Amino acid sequence: MCGQFAQEAVGYDLREQLGIDHGTLRLTPSARIRPTERISVVAVGSEGAECFAMDWGLVLDGLARPVINARGETLGQKPLFCEAFAQRRCLIPMTAWFEWRQEGRGKVGYRFARTGVFSVAGLWWPATQPGEAARVVMVTVSARAELQEYHGRMPLSLEAEAARQWLLSGPTALPEPLRTPIHIEPMITYGPRQENLF
Repeated sequence: MCGQFAQEAVGYDLREQLGIDHGTLRLTPSARIRPTERISVVAVGSEGAECFAMDWGLVLDGLARPVINARGETLGQKPLFCEAFAQRRCLIPMTAWFEWRQEGRGKVGYRFARTGVFSVAGLWWPATQPGEAARVVMVTVSARAELQEYHGRMPLSLEAEAARQWLLSGPTALPEPLRTPIHIEPMITYGPRQENLF
């Protein structure tokens, strides 16, 4: 699972990220985002692609923790996700995500990043109470071969054409993940600790 990520960019260039000429969206940067925190999300609004503030994680009765990720392979089959997959897709701007693995007697954190900001597929739900924010979950897929030793899943990051179709057209099949290199660094200089996930 992707339980923490970074959204360090202040701008989301729509030409670079989606291939459309609608300027640059302003993001609220954060070097460490945990479940239930408010994040910048790109979704379709009255003027096309717009930036919205949403809370990361879907709160459900009977569950002690929010649902923060959705398995991409079964989006159209799971009752919890199928409606949002068809009608409420979004993009989560990201600059890195974090995973932990057991090494010796403890867990060691790693930071996974690409060059600059990249777009991760997401699904969103409208607010149910006055004063609440909409909620968003991140779509994950099976990790690439070189990442399997760290974790079996990774965020579904998309190149510009796939990201535009995910947001504006609604693909009937899951898009292929972005194939650009992923830089892996030990998290000793970045600080997030797994025990503070929630």
